[in-house]
Amino acid sequence: MGYTVFRGRNLGYCLLPNTHEPDWRLLSPSEAERLTSMSTKTDLVAPDVPVSCVAQAPPLLTIFLRRKNVLPPQVVEEAEKSTHSLDIQQSMREASGLLLLTPHRYDPTSFKVSIVSVFKQNL
Repeated sequence: MGYTVFRGRNLGYCLLPNTHEPDWRLLSPSEAERLTSMSTKTDLVAPDVPVSCVAQAPPLLTIFLRRKNVLPPQVVEEAEKSTHSLDIQQSMREASGLLLLTPHRYDPTSFKVSIVSVFKQNL
């Protein structure tokens, strides 16, 4: 026996056949009706908890993202507000910043060097 909680909503105390429930399953019409009637009850709705989507970035990653112009403007502004005093080296001030925890435009091939160009340079 246990409480069934689905996506923050307490669906009540019932027999749990196993400890793992998939995120989705096909409902019978009676279950669907029960679920939709429970979704309108405000006491069962989980409160919205704001999550900060900004975290400190590693220094080299911040330099890389700034030079590639990948960081959104508001993130760059926040990073500039939190920069260190002028007595620290330029590279340290450039590396201080924030990283938005959302997908960025990123080209994974930018780290790759073509073998042909390296071979021609060595000749």
